[in-house]
Amino acid sequence: MIRTENKNQTPNNSPVFVTTILLSITKQKYEINETLKFYIKFGRMQDTFTRVILDNDTLKSKQVFLGNDNNLLKEYLSKVDKGAYLHKYAGLWALGLDLLPTPAERHLHLFVHGGCACSINVWFKTPTIPESLKPEVTPRLETGYKVCSAKYTDNTIYELGNLKDEEKIIKISIWASNNGSSGAIAFFNSADIFLEINFRGREIIFYSYMHEKIPKPISKFIDSNLFDYGASIDLTIRISNYYVWILFESNVFVKFIKKLWPEDWWNRKFLNESELKMSIGGDFILAAPLFIKVIDEQNLDYYNEMFDVIQMPYSQKIRETTSDETFFRFHLKINNKATKFSIKLFNGLEENPYIGTTVYSFEVSDNLINVAIKTGDCSNYYSECIKEKGYMNDECYIFKCKKFAPRIFEKGKIFELLLHVISTIRLEYINNEPYFKHTSVINAFIDNKFMEKFTIENDFQIWTINRILLDGDIQLLYHVYYYGKQQKVPVLLYRRESNELKINGTIVCFEALVSAGSEMEYNPSSFTVRLIHDPQLVNNLDVDLVMEIMFYFDPDENTGNDKRNFTFSRSHIVIESYSSKNGIRQNREYYKNPIGAGMPIVVLIIASGSQYIININGGDNIYYQHKEFPHWSTNRVENLNYKVTHFEFNFEFIFLQASHRI
Repeated sequence: MIRTENKNQTPNNSPVFVTTILLSITKQKYEINETLKFYIKFGRMQDTFTRVILDNDTLKSKQVFLGNDNNLLKEYLSKVDKGAYLHKYAGLWALGLDLLPTPAERHLHLFVHGGCACSINVWFKTPTIPESLKPEVTPRLETGYKVCSAKYTDNTIYELGNLKDEEKIIKISIWASNNGSSGAIAFFNSADIFLEINFRGREIIFYSYMHEKIPKPISKFIDSNLFDYGASIDLTIRISNYYVWILFESNVFVKFIKKLWPEDWWNRKFLNESELKMSIGGDFILAAPLFIKVIDEQNLDYYNEMFDVIQMPYSQKIRETTSDETFFRFHLKINNKATKFSIKLFNGLEENPYIGTTVYSFEVSDNLINVAIKTGDCSNYYSECIKEKGYMNDECYIFKCKKFAPRIFEKGKIFELLLHVISTIRLEYINNEPYFKHTSVINAFIDNKFMEKFTIENDFQIWTINRILLDGDIQLLYHVYYYGKQQKVPVLLYRRESNELKINGTIVCFEALVSAGSEMEYNPSSFTVRLIHDPQLVNNLDVDLVMEIMFYFDPDENTGNDKRNFTFSRSHIVIESYSSKNGIRQNREYYKNPIGAGMPIVVLIIASGSQYIININGGDNIYYQHKEFPHWSTNRVENLNYKVTHFEFNFEFIFLQASHRI
């Protein structure tokens, strides 16, 4: 008989699991401490003695004799030649020796009973004897036959103890019924339920009551139906006063981690002093004893790695946004001996003096006392703002580099940083001509509190942010970035990075729908397509326009009845190039605009030899010579709209599935 029990509950609710083995051939009792996984091996090539293989975090597949078996075996072997009887020295080491048939027997009968709550692997090797002496195979029950009742748990309650200030690990192993349909695991504090996990077929559904009394379900879909295969599922739950994290592992789906955060989680009041309970109900059963353990300094790194806590430095490339605002949310823990850390929004490949630009920098230094907010060369932006006509000093302050000593960060503490990036447009005048200048305003929130002094504006457009960089004495517990409201007319910007520099072939193909003349607010209205060479040099905002195509629409004149007005309409196409080094526009060409207001438009741009081929709605090609830049220098494509209601584009003929409707 093999039995596993929780023999002792320590003051911190850490269990001590003890497995007891009892045999019919001896009165000895064998105990295995703190090892839930072990194997019984009936002999090996050198001998036929039974050993136990222990497998845990400190012992990897170590073969041992349990109890006093090692001494019993030695004594038996020393006296076997003198006629010693086996039963006097019998122990676990001798298990299986009585399976050998007597000389009078011709058959060997082996029976293995597989339990319904635990897995068991059994195999038998073919005897190394002549074929003529092998025993006959007798009829047997069908392989895999089980006499198992339906696996079902009727909302059994389990005590998880008091959380206090520590973190706990709770391990649950469940085994789903082959013919079941659903099951649920719920967690309770002293007052009420705070989390429920439902298992239904191919769906795992989370109901988090940490924010709302009637929570919205969050679903995770997996590849297989859990109840078609009698799936085994292991849940490792990391729970504290800040969060609930769950690692899911199974034999039917790829493991994943779900991190759940209560409202105002940084206050550390989520489950403080609560007596925790758990209920299990539905078409599955516990496949192993419940495991509860307090995380301490010795195993903290092990569990941090298990739950994807990211150590510094850390860098991640992100997709360029097409919206008017972007949010970057970081959940961070400051190390116990921390002195500094930084979070940066970046453009380019990496941070060095030659390539890449820091769009925004949040730096904490001097033993966590000072906070510096920077963006590119913000001192230069501030100076230029002061010199600009029409700018007041108060208006320019938002461009200035900032440094404070707010003393808001503490060693060993956890906090949330939310960066809100907003695309803005400033109307400026150059030579008395109106000019729209795109800038970005970045606001910071710490633990949901708006830090107004930390706000800064720069000349970088919102799409330039394509990487996040974190470094210093912090750990990244969780992070996510997401987009806010989409762009609105009259100024709309779409931008894509090309994956390759093309010598020949399609550079871009896009589809759009021009607004009706009655909806156009500007005369003339327009949209622009730019093929861009972006060197991404540090602190260099200028780019080269390999080719710029400007579509102008003048619906008021086009729809008039006067032939003269139509002839001299301002509806046309202008194509030109721009060199940031020389600061001049060149190679300008004018063409008729075959597209009118309210019409759909499909534009195909192809690189070919010394020219670009531009096709609009399948009509005659427009040929534009590239004199300043080689056609393979294009690494970005940009579309700037002043009144286009629908826009899609991609690099080849594959249009985007999710269109941008404006």
